[in-house]
Amino acid sequence: LLRGFQNHVNLIPYNPIPEAAYQRTGRTLFEGTVGPGTQQSYPLPVNVRVGNAGAVRAILNGRDLGIMGSPGQVVNRRFE
Repeated sequence: LLRGFQNHVNLIPYNPIPEAAYQRTGRTLFEGTVGPGTQQSYPLPVNVRVGNAGAVRAILNGRDLGIMGSPGQVVNRRFE
C-alpha cells in the first residue's frame, strides 16, 4: 500500500496510450495520449477509458490493481 494516494486512482502506462478521464457529471479531466512512465492521477470517483489496457497499470488508493487488461484492448472502467 502506497501512502499519500487516498481517494485517487493513478494510471501508469508502459507504452504511449490514448487515455480519457471523466467525472460523474461528464466533465472531462483529461483526454489525450500519455507517454510511457507518465503517471496520471485522478480524484475519485472517475470514469476512465484507455486504448491499450495491456500497457497500463492501475493503482487505486495506493493499492496496485495490476494491468488493466489485454494488449490492444480498449477498456472503460469506473473507479470509486
